[in-house]
Amino acid sequence: MKVRLVLLLFSLSLLWGCSKKTESESTKSFAFSGEQIDSVRRENLKAKVDNNIILGFRFGMSKQDYDYNFSRLVANKTLFRYSKADYALEIKSDSLPGSVDALFIPLFDQNKLVALKLLAHGTTSATPAGSLILSKYLTKHFGQEYMSTRSVSDVWIKGGVEVEVRRQKVQADPNLSPLVYDVVMFRPTQLALLSHL
Repeated sequence: MKVRLVLLLFSLSLLWGCSKKTESESTKSFAFSGEQIDSVRRENLKAKVDNNIILGFRFGMSKQDYDYNFSRLVANKTLFRYSKADYALEIKSDSLPGSVDALFIPLFDQNKLVALKLLAHGTTSATPAGSLILSKYLTKHFGQEYMSTRSVSDVWIKGGVEVEVRRQKVQADPNLSPLVYDVVMFRPTQLALLSHL
């Protein structure tokens, strides 16, 4: 009886060890070092560069063109009124309940759009479900997702556009403590590559 018990315990520990090894190997296959992601960026730049971000926004557009496109999205009800002064994009997934609301924060340099941030929050944001909804949305539009071990963030790279999702504490209201949001940054691939050289 003792021999059977010892063999059973040995077998279970062996199986548990094998399953742990498989799990860590599968996790490792989705994590990329900074150098590997830089390599993907370089290969991506050899393809046709497309400055289109999402919803008609593109790098290099003037503030006037940005405002016109934003107004068009509000008129088409692509964006909904989030607060008195803000409109947001509701991001949903066909396979997941809940949604994430994303506020637009454009970044201009010399009247040209150089990057676009989305401050993602809502019913499920900054939770595993909210992050999964964002991930599915971005994978649908930008292809493969990479997990950067250098910046500890999720990255998508397509057509000269790089998208990075990073969880950050943001001081949205001076009367409240900082809250944790998923911040989505759209930037040109060239800019991301140059920042790491």
